[in-house]
Amino acid sequence: MDVLASAKLNPSTSGRPSPVVVRIYELKAAAPFESADFVSLFDKDQATLGGDVIARDEFVLSPGESMAIKRDLTADSKFIAVMVAFRDLERAKWRAVVPLVAGEDNALSVRLDASTVSIGKHL
Repeated sequence: MDVLASAKLNPSTSGRPSPVVVRIYELKAAAPFESADFVSLFDKDQATLGGDVIARDEFVLSPGESMAIKRDLTADSKFIAVMVAFRDLERAKWRAVVPLVAGEDNALSVRLDASTVSIGKHL
């Protein structure tokens, strides 16, 4: 999985790009993640997601930075979910989910723009 941050990532009120906290989850089910509010996920993700969490990574990504994450998926892995702690959560698209396909490579790309996260098949 490639994670790429825009040079304009998470602008401050003055427009200066800023780092963000990123969490990537390997999940058995997506519904609890998709229906939870940001604070519940950020402050108590294990309680909010319960037994659906197979694995979780957390890291800080700076504007213009990229990283590669290699993961061996389990048979129970059905979704990859991403959440990002953007400064302006009210206007941000702070979460994204993609289903995994059994028996396929599932190479994914995560893109972080100014206030949007997206995830899809790696091209």
